[in-house]
Amino acid sequence: MARLRDISDDTRVIDLTVADLLDLLTVRLGLGQARREQGTSEPEGLLDTWQTAKLLGIFPRQELPPEPPAGTAEYRAWRRKEQSLRNQVARRFQTWLDRHPEVAQLAVKPKGGRRRYFRRIDIEGYLGRVAVPMSRRRTC
Repeated sequence: MARLRDISDDTRVIDLTVADLLDLLTVRLGLGQARREQGTSEPEGLLDTWQTAKLLGIFPRQELPPEPPAGTAEYRAWRRKEQSLRNQVARRFQTWLDRHPEVAQLAVKPKGGRRRYFRRIDIEGYLGRVAVPMSRRRTC
């Protein structure tokens, strides 16, 4: 991608490699960002419990520092701390689900799997139904 800055409109196609030409076309046509977004989307818009908890406003009570390089002692300590925070969020999310069984019923379990997933459209639909418009909120 660094080479793309060196390519001007006067560059001959014969001077480019196929990879450079493809990169140039995707960037100039605006397809590069769309292609990256398609690759990162979940199948059927499925969210795991961590992502669902974030959508519902359940966040870790502490912020993690940036991830250190993998394979170091700092990384192992960071990973333990991250797992601890994920477990805390999972417990709080489960408590929230116990109080909101209508959302718990939206869970999808793949065959043979223990993990629960939620469809993004179902969660967003639930949030749309329960959201109180600004004009109807009470101010104290």
